[in-house]
Amino acid sequence: MKGDNNFLSEVVVIITTRNRIGELLITIRKCLEIGLQQGQLFITDDSSTDGTPETVIKHFPDVVIQINTVQYGYIHNRNFMMKNSLGRFILSLDDDSNLLSRSDLEEALQLLDSKKQYGIFGFMPVEQLATVNKSDFSNGEVFLSKWYIGCGHIIKRSTLDKIGLYREEFIFYGEEIDFSVRCFKAGLFVISKSDLIVHHRVNYKDRNNNIKGDKSKGEYGILWRSELAMANSLTHILINFP
Repeated sequence: MKGDNNFLSEVVVIITTRNRIGELLITIRKCLEIGLQQGQLFITDDSSTDGTPETVIKHFPDVVIQINTVQYGYIHNRNFMMKNSLGRFILSLDDDSNLLSRSDLEEALQLLDSKKQYGIFGFMPVEQLATVNKSDFSNGEVFLSKWYIGCGHIIKRSTLDKIGLYREEFIFYGEEIDFSVRCFKAGLFVISKSDLIVHHRVNYKDRNNNIKGDKSKGEYGILWRSELAMANSLTHILINFP
């Protein structure tokens, strides 16, 4: 399926970051390589101490950047950027994730726009440090998904207008599942395609060996993540089941 160049100009990319300037710079460059413009990138720096805002402004002066003086968390930051941007399509990336090509983004946008009831497009995550080769993935089928992953997805502005913003009480993990359920209840669906990939540049072996983590550096230990996952599962049950 060929993409529509007009769709690309209707995208805003939102990225929240904290003390990971090296990864962020890679992600910005990858966005520009696939045809997005600096002015389409909206970054929230969540009170970094590693010079992130200054570095971004120096190298990419047209990127829109919100600088927090205190740490609010990535869900709050996503809500802020979605609420204060104008793109008809909101592409959300982690500061350590990127799409593989312009054609992938254009195809995802065209698929998402093809039916009124499609509310979100979720890219298929490949989570590894090594380069991802598109040739490793055969042509895929479009399918409805139960939810999407935060490191690479597109939300229609019309979906956001209908559903509202994320519930910030989830803090970390669970907000995508909650948003997907709310979409389903409103007659909107999450779609994916198995060969449209987001490369999440993460080493899970190292991440899972990180027991406690250091949130001030953007590191999240496995104990903290596990506790939140359990708490969020209980919250989903209490909210969505009678």
